[in-house]
Amino acid sequence: MDEKKGTITRRTETALDRLQNEFTSLHTKDEFMQKLRYFYETKDRSALPFLMNELCRMFADCGIGCEPDRERSYYEELIKKLDIPEDQDELEDIILIKLFEIYREYPSPEEYLERLICRLENSEDSRKDDTLRLRILRRFIGYGNYLSDAGYKGKEHIIDYVKSRIGKEPSENDVMNCIDDGVFDILSENRKKYSLLSAADSLASGRFRTDATQKDLYFFAMAYGMTYDPAAPDPEKDIEINLFRDYYNNNLMRFISGEKQTHYEQDPSGRGINYKSYKEMIYLYFIAQELSPAEKIKKAGAMEKRVEKELKSRIKTKAGEPQQTVFYRNVFRGAAGRPPEDIFAYPEEKFEEFLKDNYALKDSDIKSQNTAYRVYRSVIRDLRSAPGVTDKDNFRYSLCFTDRNAFKKNKRSALLKKYSGLDPVRFSSFLELIDKINGHLVCMLTEDENASSENEKSRITRTKLLSAFYYLYNETKLYMRSETDSYRERYMTFKDVYEDFEDHANKLLNEAFYQPISSKNIFDVLMILSSYYYIEQ
Repeated sequence: MDEKKGTITRRTETALDRLQNEFTSLHTKDEFMQKLRYFYETKDRSALPFLMNELCRMFADCGIGCEPDRERSYYEELIKKLDIPEDQDELEDIILIKLFEIYREYPSPEEYLERLICRLENSEDSRKDDTLRLRILRRFIGYGNYLSDAGYKGKEHIIDYVKSRIGKEPSENDVMNCIDDGVFDILSENRKKYSLLSAADSLASGRFRTDATQKDLYFFAMAYGMTYDPAAPDPEKDIEINLFRDYYNNNLMRFISGEKQTHYEQDPSGRGINYKSYKEMIYLYFIAQELSPAEKIKKAGAMEKRVEKELKSRIKTKAGEPQQTVFYRNVFRGAAGRPPEDIFAYPEEKFEEFLKDNYALKDSDIKSQNTAYRVYRSVIRDLRSAPGVTDKDNFRYSLCFTDRNAFKKNKRSALLKKYSGLDPVRFSSFLELIDKINGHLVCMLTEDENASSENEKSRITRTKLLSAFYYLYNETKLYMRSETDSYRERYMTFKDVYEDFEDHANKLLNEAFYQPISSKNIFDVLMILSSYYYIEQ
């Protein structure tokens, strides 16, 4: 990694700072001239103080001081000096160019995971010349017994592959020293049959495999000695911080912009730890224990089988009822005003009995999103009943600083010609990403509004919930600005909007058990920038 760029965290924070600095002003010369004309031509004399304050504030946004109540020619000369776009079309072009420059500071999924692995690896294990997936696979083999105790498949193929290379039955050292990236070639035939190889391959490239990646992340955490302590998380090793948040943030864009593939999730759910899943609680329990990686993996696999067998038998006898989601979360994270019970300090036998007494088999399903669906429906109801919203509103404007027609070839060519020095391939890819996000937001309210089946409810992902909130936030704030004089006098900077959007959105995300707003997630940042543009224009 280029050390001059600093850490990935610092780079993403710097990217947000740059956005806040770059977009302090979203004004154009046309806007200034319209404001000036209205000031001198309006018949509403009571509005003049407000209009003059607005005009001076706009100049201040652009770094130019102005004196109030001067002659018209004074302000016209100031406008000529402004280094800002002439009109709205030019402003939107400049926003895209600046976003492209900032977007390049966001790390790729591969870069993010490589940095994490470098931090977690022992120096003697480091083989930086290997591909990332091979480094992960070596770890699974050397520290996790091929993850075979957790039901992963592929050990026999790996041994046969090394045997074919060295011409004899390989020892453990032979496997670790002689395996190479060619072992993954078999994946083109059958990913399920070689789930160990598939896990290493998917994790390395940031691909979410339906119903599988969540489990892969837990066993990755065990193999690499990651930790879990909700009371005092280690920022360098904590599984929730580094995997369920950052790993998600660093691969989401791949799926918004990528090609559709049936065995990959096109929109990773954004769910963090599912406290209703007995499987995930087993994984967390052993991650929190002082055991070797191999012991954690073996014990977790064995307990999972025992608990599953017991819960299946209870289905037949209809014994026991599962608790509400909030019960599980409060047990492990603590309710408001009191600390969590230290479940992870239980002896293994007591912890296993707790799971058998309080969990249900069906709640381990990663697709179950009933809570998120309920929160989503409440946002839709609020949006439909919001002041100023009519039945004709379809909320299809997507990112407000872009024109969807701008992504046609002739527009791309015009931008590349106008702004020399842009890498045409990378810039075109960036525009495709923006277009995909636009499409994601546009189709947001055209489906699932009356979902009833579990399959439909499972599609209420974090991005879908945020997309609904995005429209609710925009319409609510715009109505307040247009109808409430006191609000009109309170100018909101990009930072103001970011913090306000973040505060309101996080309440919903927390209720739906989804990850909070993050400056590391470019989807979040672009939505908030779009809200700022929508409100201020």
